[in-house]
Amino acid sequence: PLWMGLSAALPVDWPALRVYFFITIILSTIGWTRLARVVRGKLLELREQDFALAARLAGAVARPLGPGEAPREGDGVLMRAAGRRAAIGHHVGLWCAPAGRACVLHCMAGHGVRLDALRDLPLRGLELAGIYRWTALEKEEER
Repeated sequence: PLWMGLSAALPVDWPALRVYFFITIILSTIGWTRLARVVRGKLLELREQDFALAARLAGAVARPLGPGEAPREGDGVLMRAAGRRAAIGHHVGLWCAPAGRACVLHCMAGHGVRLDALRDLPLRGLELAGIYRWTALEKEEER
């Protein structure tokens, strides 16, 4: 029924292939919100799992790299849409350095998983917001 309703909204003189592609584009632009809600729910669920609780109790935290600290492969990279300061548009990736080039492995909507050099992020409409490393807090020994 949804396909029939959408096809009735498009011009009658269009060929079937064009109608199919336009319906696919319409459903894709609307349907990403459902996937985003599922991913958010899964992340909130994982946050409450035993392994996450154990990491918090052990003192593991993600901390931003300080000045002078060089990123290592596997460090988390936080990116945001260029020009935005709000939390909207943030997404994460992993720092990696194949062949000595500073790169970020991340997933972009409509492009899938990408490996982009840091210098190419502005071409994708992204800017670097921070680099984070998982570390364990040193607990003071009781004396």
